[in-house]
Amino acid sequence: MAVAAFTALAQTVMTIAGGTAFSAMTFLGATGFQAYLAMTATYAVLGAVSRELFAQPSLDTMNGINYNVRDPAATRKIIYGKCRVGGAIVFFNTSDTNNNYLHLVIAVAGHEIESYEEVYFGDTKVWENGSYVNDGTTDWEDHCLLSFHKGDQTTADSTLVDAATGFTNDHKLLGTAYVYVRLDYNAEVYVSGVPNVSFVVKGKKVLDPRDSTTAYSNNPALIAYDYLLDTQYGLGESAANINTASVIASANICDATVAITGGTQKAFECDGVLDSGTNIKVNLESILSSMIGTVSYYNGKFSIIAHNHYTPVASAIDTSMIVSPIQVSTKRSRKSQHNTVKGQFISEENDYVVADYPIQKNASYITQDGQEMPLNLTLAMTTNNVRAQRIAKLVMEKSRQQMTISLELNLSGLKYAVGDNVKINYERFSWTNKEFEITSLQLLPDPERGLIVAIQAVENNASAYDWVAGDASAFVVAPQVDVYKGTTVIAPTDLNLYADSDGFAKITWKGVKESDGASPYEPYFSHYEITVYKYEGADVVAQIDNTFITEYVYQWLGGRIRSDMRRKFEVRAVNVRGYKSQPLASVYIHRDTMFPDIQENQYKKVFATYAEPTEDQLTALIIEAGYTLEDGLEISYIRVDNAGLVIDTQEYIYESSLMTVQPIETLQPTSGGADSIAVTNGEFNPPYDGWNIQGSSITFGSLFFNYFLLFTNSGGDNFAYQFIDDADNQERQLNFDILNITSGLIRARVLDATTASPIATSDFTGTGSHSLTFTSVSNYVIVFYGDGVNDTNAELDNVTITAPQTDAGQKYRFEIDTDSEVTWAFSTSASTGIPSAGVTTPNAGFTGTNLRLPNGRAYVEYSLLRNKANTGFSQQTVKVTAEWSENEIIDGQSTTLIKSAERSVILKAEVL
Repeated sequence: MAVAAFTALAQTVMTIAGGTAFSAMTFLGATGFQAYLAMTATYAVLGAVSRELFAQPSLDTMNGINYNVRDPAATRKIIYGKCRVGGAIVFFNTSDTNNNYLHLVIAVAGHEIESYEEVYFGDTKVWENGSYVNDGTTDWEDHCLLSFHKGDQTTADSTLVDAATGFTNDHKLLGTAYVYVRLDYNAEVYVSGVPNVSFVVKGKKVLDPRDSTTAYSNNPALIAYDYLLDTQYGLGESAANINTASVIASANICDATVAITGGTQKAFECDGVLDSGTNIKVNLESILSSMIGTVSYYNGKFSIIAHNHYTPVASAIDTSMIVSPIQVSTKRSRKSQHNTVKGQFISEENDYVVADYPIQKNASYITQDGQEMPLNLTLAMTTNNVRAQRIAKLVMEKSRQQMTISLELNLSGLKYAVGDNVKINYERFSWTNKEFEITSLQLLPDPERGLIVAIQAVENNASAYDWVAGDASAFVVAPQVDVYKGTTVIAPTDLNLYADSDGFAKITWKGVKESDGASPYEPYFSHYEITVYKYEGADVVAQIDNTFITEYVYQWLGGRIRSDMRRKFEVRAVNVRGYKSQPLASVYIHRDTMFPDIQENQYKKVFATYAEPTEDQLTALIIEAGYTLEDGLEISYIRVDNAGLVIDTQEYIYESSLMTVQPIETLQPTSGGADSIAVTNGEFNPPYDGWNIQGSSITFGSLFFNYFLLFTNSGGDNFAYQFIDDADNQERQLNFDILNITSGLIRARVLDATTASPIATSDFTGTGSHSLTFTSVSNYVIVFYGDGVNDTNAELDNVTITAPQTDAGQKYRFEIDTDSEVTWAFSTSASTGIPSAGVTTPNAGFTGTNLRLPNGRAYVEYSLLRNKANTGFSQQTVKVTAEWSENEIIDGQSTTLIKSAERSVILKAEVL
């Protein structure tokens, strides 16, 4: 088995002369030509392994090692040394009445390991050295449960067996290191859904032939020895066929210390992950890369050889053994010599992610060569940057050994082996004990001389193995890129509380947006969340509201209320991802108590269910509330529903028979940059209203409280659709997320509901957010199909339809209760420090046209609009004046009176 496996690496080209000359040859039980092939392979196998310095692994072996996969047929991981790994999710289920617990079983390695050191959720460390992490903000013991199994378990995880259906006492996962992870549902902790879970572990225990013990080690020679012996994932070779002396010698070389800045370190260590699905040759090369090592097969045994300057073999080669002139090449080809080495490794200094080690280069070599000749050297099983640099330098120095020779010896050459350092005495070239390393050795037939030993060797020099602490360059851990993750939200500040005897409380605060003057400010602000607490021996949530502005009015329930009733308020800023800031909290206030720092609200409150009260209705409400009608009276009209809950608030100022002013429109653009067109249940939440399903291969799915549309081997004859009512000829965009797609495609289509003719169609094959633009009709259908060949397996969610963003602004109406013609005028002034650029001020009624309301009142309108394309904040003060004449009876005579009124308002407009 071993010879066959490694013969494939040899790539030996042989020319056979005199085919009948070997009929009497016997070797390892074989005869004739079969025996010759066995002997030739025995001596030639290492040539391919060591010819180009040493083999190096593919970068593919380093990608994705920290991530989880969901694959019932996933390959096994073999972990040597210490590293960070993900795993295969082999079981997941939910439990609890509301599915508040998600249970995951993650297989980490296909063998017993030494220990678990750390656990990460994404980039966040949640467990370390036996304890859950508590960073002062999150105590992870409150949000998850971790149960570790090192691969030596004999029973199933009893906690999981009791907690989740589908995992029984028969599920022991024998010989598999795994972790049971329970995630406790918390929308603020797991906003992005199920996290990627990774582990820092100390891996497989290996046999050390120096003392015959089996224990954890990251010694590369012992790990290579273990992989050759491993019958499950490795070569499965017998220990009798491995040169134990070479293993011991190489293990000692790896354990030897070398000087580094500030101390010493072992010469070579091996820390990394192998995949059982990867070719044995590639895996072995990954191990060997960590010690610049080689494996040879000679005289029926494998030898493991760590990089080192070995003492030359005592017996020198001289002319008594040489049967033909030595062939000498004084210089290697440029492609096999290097003056610069660079590449990647797994950085323990940077949380075990792929990083570039500092480049090793030699200025003298570059001058000699006339240009840089780089080697890209991947070190998949090296995690220390200094050791990676040392390996890179030694590889470069090895490539600089220029002289190579070919020589033929008589059968006395069989006492040498590949990897031996030999001395050569050759008078023709004036060589006395000149040192070479044998890189290839073959037994070849010769029609005249019988069997000869053909050797290739490369010049060797002890200086090529030199290393001093100063050879290492500083390794700078790459700083974390400051990417907005949305997990931390700026909190509001400066809470002020105002209450009055009319049954209202008002809170204000300093906002978190840039326009609020916040520094730092919240770049992706969505809204504020107001939580009202009542006290019943403990805080109990009484009400939760949302607002976009920096004030909130609370109405106490009804007039007959207990004198000891009290409330507390908390304000949080919420961003577009749903994360919330720390709360800004008030003290408890009593319904009938005025605190010294609480001010009387200047606005008087009246409430009713009218959407827009008429003047007579508003006047009646003011009188009913007991307020005195007088000019300048400021009224807050609070609209409530039939249950008495607040819907919105409108402010009025009472002016008897003079000018009144009220805001009639506020245009606020959406934070997402567009207005939404109603899609029923675009998140596919139960009970899945709004959607129609044709066919059985499309269903509604869920995972960890995330609901979605599930396509299972779906084709074009299965589809989900929904009818939409809209306006004609409007620009629209259909938006949706593909959460997961393993095959096929999602076809999105918009059809005219009346004619069934297509409006827009497109196919989508990747995960992420997608959109389809179209022009609307009054009634249309949105449809989602699978692939026409019944091959779509995907998950779709978050369906919305959006229209272009609107302008932002405010419009106020100024009214005079008169039948006479009114002359209107206005003047504006910009607010100090706030630019007015980028705005327009449409108005109506200021140019001599007398506008009238249905009730006969004269009015004008003034607007401040900021174009939707101009992000920013604008503010403007407008003063409106009016003059008119009226006839009144004074002292019994009709008299014409000239009347005037003046009002000022501040208008604001913000585009997010």
